[in-house]
Amino acid sequence: MPTFTTDDSSQPNFHVESKSVRIYPDSRVIFSRSTVYTAKSGFWFPYIFRATSTIPGLSFSAGFYSPWGAFLLPLAYSFPIRVRAIT
Repeated sequence: MPTFTTDDSSQPNFHVESKSVRIYPDSRVIFSRSTVYTAKSGFWFPYIFRATSTIPGLSFSAGFYSPWGAFLLPLAYSFPIRVRAIT
């Protein structure tokens, strides 16, 4: 099973294991049936899409919904991915 991480450490804090990975150079990476492992737990995702050209950061959505009141929801966290061939 392919394993990926963007952590340069010899003991990475997180990594992604996927059943299927499609890499489109200079465009995007698509992970299918993936588990994201952190230091203490794992989270399963059926589909992860990541544009390789996006600037890293956290995206939020702000709004108002009467049962909730005002809210600020995290939508996505972007992390840098660099795709390079190993020769």
